[in-house]
Amino acid sequence: MRHTIGRLGRLDRQVLVLFYLLPGPIFVVDMYAISWLSMKLGLTGRKPIRVIMLCLWWTVFLPGLVTLGSEVLYINRTFWNQQTSIMILLWAVPSLTAGLIVFAAGRYNILKRFRDGTLQRAGTLPPAALAR
Repeated sequence: MRHTIGRLGRLDRQVLVLFYLLPGPIFVVDMYAISWLSMKLGLTGRKPIRVIMLCLWWTVFLPGLVTLGSEVLYINRTFWNQQTSIMILLWAVPSLTAGLIVFAAGRYNILKRFRDGTLQRAGTLPPAALAR
C-alpha cells in the first residue's frame, strides 16, 4: 500500500486529500441543516413522517440528484475523459450549497417567526399579530 501511494503524482495526492477531507464538512453542514429545518417543519407540520421526508429531500436527495445530473453532463461533454478532482467538486459544491441554504432558511424561520408559528398552530393569535 505504501508503495502505491508513493508512486502517485502530486495531482493524485491532492485528489485523495479532497476525497477524504470533504465528507466531514459536508456531513456537519447537512446535520445542522436537517436540525434547523426539522425544527421549523416540526412547528408547522402535522405528520412526523412528512417532516422527516422533507428534511431528507432538501438536504440529501435533491443535492444528490443535482450532483448526479451534473456529473452525467460533465462525463458526456468530455467523452469519458474526466478528471477525478472535478468529479469530486461536482459532488461537494451542490451538497454544501444546498446544506447552507437549507440551514440559513430554517434558522431564519425559527428565529424570526417562532412565536407567530406556535401561536398560529395553537389557534390563539394575539391582536398585534392579527393586525399585521
